[in-house]
Amino acid sequence: MASAKRHFAEEDNSRSSKESKESESEASPSSLRVLLNPADCDLDFNIDCNGLVGYGLHEEGFAYCWSGARANMGITGGRYCFGCKVVSAQPVDMQDTAPEQQHVCRLGISRGDDVVGNLGESRHSFGYGGTGKFSNAGRFLNFGDKFGVGDTIVCCVDLESKPLACVGFSKNGKWLGAATEFDAGSLGLGVVDSPLGNLQWTSALFSACAVEKCYGPDAVQC
Repeated sequence: MASAKRHFAEEDNSRSSKESKESESEASPSSLRVLLNPADCDLDFNIDCNGLVGYGLHEEGFAYCWSGARANMGITGGRYCFGCKVVSAQPVDMQDTAPEQQHVCRLGISRGDDVVGNLGESRHSFGYGGTGKFSNAGRFLNFGDKFGVGDTIVCCVDLESKPLACVGFSKNGKWLGAATEFDAGSLGLGVVDSPLGNLQWTSALFSACAVEKCYGPDAVQC
């Protein structure tokens, strides 16, 4: 009897170990979908369409607010890209604001512990905006072209580039070039070989825009 019990116990342990490994395999990063993260966005930011479409509230005073979100996964090395298509301009009442400033989108990357709504305005984030400006640490420089509804922007980051990592963008399939180089190591941004954090895809949106995100192999065809 004791031998039979031991035999069944060994079978149960073997089955549990197999199920545990299968569960770990199913949850591996390669099998997870990259989506906008509802737990890492501004309170006035909405996420629709299975996590790939995002927009901010735009009624009344919300029209003047920037709001944004990050993806549910980050990176600590390699070369990656993601796409973003501006799909619509939301109706707003902003008579005191120039028309070209009423529907603006900015996208890029930031460190995972950075404030999500500060894209391009903090030292640990980089953003490219619809006004044709690239920004980092609150410094805005002319870059690329202006963009708006119907345009697709792809953000590319190379953390393997030596001696410095780089980030660049394309618009509607046209490469605009590298926007800047930066130190991704522990003495710089702190995402490579550092316990400080990882680099996450992010988009900060003016609340009068809606965008559709493309991650993975679909990014270059967004």
